[in-house]
Amino acid sequence: MSGPEPVSTNSLHAASHATEPISAETIERCARLLAAGEIGWPQGFSTEQEATLLAAVRRCRRVRLVKLIASRIAADLAAEARKRAKEAQS
Repeated sequence: MSGPEPVSTNSLHAASHATEPISAETIERCARLLAAGEIGWPQGFSTEQEATLLAAVRRCRRVRLVKLIASRIAADLAAEARKRAKEAQS
């Protein structure tokens, strides 16, 4: 099972200068890379494309933050459950 194709710098450059709209898939892949800090902000997008990309980056960062918080809560709950189980055995 393979993951989504990576966005190459060349494809972003070509997409940013295209007269046609950039696909939603490309925007999402670019947003994930931007949110992770793996690429810099692409140049040459239209104002509408930049707004769409910015909203997607914000969404990706929000999802990453929620997942981080959820994993910390789950780890805390698991640690507490292990502690209680250990105390119950004693």
